[in-house]
Amino acid sequence: MINFMFHTSSTLIRKGKFAWRRRIVDTATTENEFKNSRPLDVDTWSDCPEVNDFVDSIYDHLGSITEHIKGNKKLLKVLLLDLYMAWSADLDLKIMFSRDNNSYKAKSRYNELHVGKKIIGIVDDLLSS
Repeated sequence: MINFMFHTSSTLIRKGKFAWRRRIVDTATTENEFKNSRPLDVDTWSDCPEVNDFVDSIYDHLGSITEHIKGNKKLLKVLLLDLYMAWSADLDLKIMFSRDNNSYKAKSRYNELHVGKKIIGIVDDLLSS
């Protein structure tokens, strides 16, 4: 199973299940959770037809993503490939990204890397599937 963790200041999502933790109350546990994690690597990419077919089939199952198909497929591909790369390197490695809409404003880390806040909805769809 691919382990992943997405966070805001008070939320952790792990292994497809919501695990709410308050940083203020549970700082030690939260710090331990982050020790084997890294930020989303947006430079992970592949043009292999098999990867494109895989991304297309996953995208077709995600019902709520209907606008900006090309951009959303790109975000989905980056996310899935990075999850795979993390999983193949370390089964317990977690991938992090912010679920805070303010993190995607102009001149932010994510905006500079061309990662839109739509990735939050994509992850939510993956978790609910």
